[in-house]
This record gives sequence, C-alpha cells and structure tokens, in this order.
Amino acid sequence: MFRTFRNLLHVLKQFKLATLTNLIGLTLAFLAFMVIKIHVNYEYGFDSSIPNRERIFQMENLRDDGVWESNFARPQLERFIASSPFIEAAAITKNDSYSSSRVGISANPGQEGTTYMEKVEWIRPGFTDVFHFRILAGSEESINEPGKVLISEKQAKKIFGETNPVGKEIFLPELNGIGASSRYADIPSLTVGGVYRDFPENTRLQNVLYLSIPDSERIDDWITGSYYGYVLLSSPEVASAIAEQYMSENAAFLKQFSIYDIRLRPVPELYFSHQARADAGPTGSRLRTNMLFFISVLVILIALINYINLSVALAPVRIKSINTQKVLGCSQSLLQKTSSSNRWECPCLPISWLCCYSSYPEITRW
Repeated sequence: MFRTFRNLLHVLKQFKLATLTNLIGLTLAFLAFMVIKIHVNYEYGFDSSIPNRERIFQMENLRDDGVWESNFARPQLERFIASSPFIEAAAITKNDSYSSSRVGISANPGQEGTTYMEKVEWIRPGFTDVFHFRILAGSEESINEPGKVLISEKQAKKIFGETNPVGKEIFLPELNGIGASSRYADIPSLTVGGVYRDFPENTRLQNVLYLSIPDSERIDDWITGSYYGYVLLSSPEVASAIAEQYMSENAAFLKQFSIYDIRLRPVPELYFSHQARADAGPTGSRLRTNMLFFISVLVILIALINYINLSVALAPVRIKSINTQKVLGCSQSLLQKTSSSNRWECPCLPISWLCCYSSYPEITRW
C-alpha cells in the first residue's frame, strides 16, 4: 500500500497536468452521481415513511364520462366506509393543503404580534388512525374536540419558540386565500391540542394545521364532491373484493349520482401512476426517475473508462524511459532500484549517469 501511494506521488510529480485532469474528472463524476442519486432516492422513497402504507388505499369513482375521480360527496364516503368489516380505519379529508390558500395565524390577538401565513387541512378524526402522527406533545385525540388544532413541530417553534404550546391559543388576525374569509370568519382563535413531528418532504402528508371537519358538515349532501377518502384495510388482498361487493349491492343507487364503478388504489402506487381527476396530490414520473438513475450509472462508467484511458496513455512515456535506460546499459537491478527509490541518485559509473540522464533530465542541474 505504501509503495502504491509513493508511486502515485511520483507519477503526480512527473505528469502533473495529466494526473490532475484525471483526478478532477473522476471527482466531478462522483459528485454528479451523488447529486443525481439523492434525487432518485427521494423519488423512489416517496411515501415510504407512512406506516402500513401497503394497507392504505385511496378511494376513486368512475364517472359517467369514463374518467376516474378521487373526490366524493361526504355521505358517499361514509356509506362505503361502513360497508365492510375489513376496513379497520378511514380518513376523510378536503385536500386543502394542496391548494394555495393560506390563513394568517399569530400567538397574539389582533395585529400586535407577528403573523405567519400557514396552510390548513380539514380532516375527520379517523385521519390520524390511518396516517400515523408522531405526537411530541399533547394528544392526537384532541382533534375530536371542537376548536382544537394539531400543529407541526416546526410551526410550534416558529410561533411559540421553545415553550410548550399545548393548551395555548392561536389567533387569526388576518386571512389570505380564496374562500378563506368565509370559512374562518367565525373562528377567532384555536387551541393547540397536539404537536406532531414534521413529515418528510417526500410524502403526500403536509406539515400544516389540522382541524376537524364538523360531524354535521354536508352529511346529507349527496351531490357536492369536495371530500377525499382513504381506508386502512386488514389486508391488501381484500381491496378488490370490497369494491366489487359494494358495487354489486349499490350499483343502481350509485348510478343516480353518475357513479358507475369504485376502485381502491394502494398509496405506494399513487405517486408514479396516472393521477385521477380532482386529485391534487404530488406525482412523479417513473420513466424520468429511471432515466436519471441510468444516467448517474453511465456518468460513473464513463469517468472510470476515462480514468483508465488517461492512465494507460501515460504508459508509453514511462516505458520509453525504461527502454532508453536498457539500451544505454542499465542493469535490471539498477532499474528496479531507481524505480523503487524515485530519487535523483545515480551510481558513479558513467553508464549509470547516462541511464539517469535519459530518465531524469533534471540531473543536468548537477
């Protein structure tokens, strides 16, 4: 190992430009590979942080125009959720966190303190049973209580600093976003019921304020499709059977609302698959991600080939030096000694001086 390192230093000293070009090219190639690989891992790992994600399915319905939609009227979701004992938990949400609408919140009433513009998501209490929240303070059950809100760890530190925010009020001094004013006009303040650990960026779960959808909200409105549903099943294998059984029992009823079929799609497949209409969740391209991974591997291969080629290109120069010394009469032992020492030392024999001179022109300085 020491001899290899010493030889590398000798080559670097003798062929500075070629060696530096070689090493810089290889370094940049590895840097490009790492940057691309980080992005590829981000894409492939999307939603991988969700526990039991293989058993979580998004509900979708086929409309009369032949297009699959992900939005439902609330009673349609409630009816489906109650239809099977294999549904362990269900999450109903409005998907407001995917919109640009934000609400102004502050730790102080009126305009006295700093106002932070944050997104809000409205959910039913079962949402926390389907998508696990890692609660750092308070309780996720507080979402069942009117006027209580769940906030992320980052939001808690931004609004309340290092103090425990549970039980403290959040005021809404100003509103921003389409429809925000009418929705929050009757909510002067909210009480922090729990603080959850921030979700990673590569997941469909957003780090927003979570509020509870009132029990009676649009519970009898079978037309307005502004709700989205997820179900946690006892086993992923029963998903198709549940949907088929529900359709066989309710086909005529559903056609009254222009619903001709219902399907359940597993959460791990949503990011890279075709997005249903009205689904504003994040999506990616598997083809593009695969191409990026292939490009990253190709960059490394090209860099290695280039490194080998540049290294081999130096061989004729070095071999020429050795052959010249042989022609001038250097012995095998002298060549080995000279190549191993890598110093400008020569024996006193004239022929040895000539050998050194042929390999090391710097000897003329003597």
